Amino acid sequence: MARWNDEEKQIVYNLLEEDKSSDEISEILKKKGYKRTPASVRGLYLRNQLEHNKKVNNENVLGVAKLNPYKLKKAELLELMTKKCKHRHYYMQHPACWFKERGKEPKAGYIDIETSNLKANFGMILSYVIKTRDKDEYFQGLIKRKDILAKKFDKKVVEKLVTDMSRYDVLLGYWSTGFDLPFIRSRALYHNIPFPAYGHIKHKDVYYMVRNKLCLHRNSLESACNFLGIEGKNHVIGNHWMLAQTGDKEALEYVLDHNIRDVEILEELHKKIEIFVKTANKSI
Repeated sequence: MARWNDEEKQIVYNLLEEDKSSDEISEILKKKGYKRTPASVRGLYLRNQLEHNKKVNNENVLGVAKLNPYKLKKAELLELMTKKCKHRHYYMQHPACWFKERGKEPKAGYIDIETSNLKANFGMILSYVIKTRDKDEYFQGLIKRKDILAKKFDKKVVEKLVTDMSRYDVLLGYWSTGFDLPFIRSRALYHNIPFPAYGHIKHKDVYYMVRNKLCLHRNSLESACNFLGIEGKNHVIGNHWMLAQTGDKEALEYVLDHNIRDVEILEELHKKIEIFVKTANKSI
């Protein structure tokens, strides 16, 4: 059988959007002078789906496979669940089509937290910063002395942090797989604060990009930035760290500045090496 030409394909795709069956499409094509069986129509449709799915899987959309429902409006949620893209799938099944057709990009943010201990059952979150990719937009939070003295500890900080995380489709961190995200999730559970479920927010860990794509004596954020000439990394002085745990305002501002510097250099580092990394669909 002759190969499909572009005109035939377009006719088929248009008729599929009208929910025509393969038998109906075959009859319409015959009237237009094209001899195509219902089986060949189904074959064209399946090949188109396979090509589209392969393209979507390879698309560099920062690894977004699902949409974050927390940052969508009611009308957008209804559209996602009830309307279909040009490939005859609901937008919830083909979120890349939804983004593309509306000229939207998944919102990505770089996250960093500072804590009083490396383990969440012995420590609390002192501060955090999330920086929006390609924008001068920061969401941040600090623990307060009055909350520590009232034995509420980091509850308000965690509440605000979880809310700010839900503004994004993708969050990027450095060793956030092993520290930042498990720590935040643990503190949220401790305070009975709802934490985003699996699949709601995507996650990428720049640590693994550095470890797998570079060859350094250490895979720390500082080592990678020093090697690539990225300036801005600083260290928290011990006294400031101890004072911050008591809720000292000046010390906490110092720690917050450390957060801000880390997310800024993290963004710069990520942009330098992201082209060498295959996009993966992982959840926080």
